[in-house]
Amino acid sequence: MKISLKEYSKLKDYEKRDAIVVKDIDINADEGESRTASFIITTGTPDTDRDIILPDGIDFTYFNRNPVVLWQHDKDQLPVGKCISVQKIDNGWKATVEFISKDISPFADTVYQMVKSGFLNAVSIGFLPTDLDPNEYGGLTINKCNLFEFSIVTIPANPECLVVDVNKNIKLTKLKKKIQLYKYNNIQI
Repeated sequence: MKISLKEYSKLKDYEKRDAIVVKDIDINADEGESRTASFIITTGTPDTDRDIILPDGIDFTYFNRNPVVLWQHDKDQLPVGKCISVQKIDNGWKATVEFISKDISPFADTVYQMVKSGFLNAVSIGFLPTDLDPNEYGGLTINKCNLFEFSIVTIPANPECLVVDVNKNIKLTKLKKKIQLYKYNNIQI
């Protein structure tokens, strides 16, 4: 079952076995002719639920065995792509997705075309927390977790969910200066 981190924290231990927590993060689109796009899949920035996922605490073991990229965390639907690389960046992780071709999956091609055209701009990770604590923002800090998937989504939770124009080589540190920081319930992020 897909649940929020708040719901997960209230489960009994035996109920946690079947739960996957989902979170929304950033996108970074690649405009090349290849059927790939690069995404910031997580950062240590507090999200709209006031939760923080510590990037260094993410275990990719399960994900690397089956690096699927889903649509809206729907594990009952075929994937839209596969992750072909993951790399550590400042305060997060960046991943590159190869989208499934139109002849195999017209739906995956639609998602790819929408990413390429800038109509879909966000991703979200699906994970299982293994160590978490309350944080100063009134949410939870996920110190450690197992990543199972990430998905292209329509509505992100992370305030850094912005398209980055890779062709102009805008670096994440420069992008952060352009982000209009916002307040969520009087919390400056």
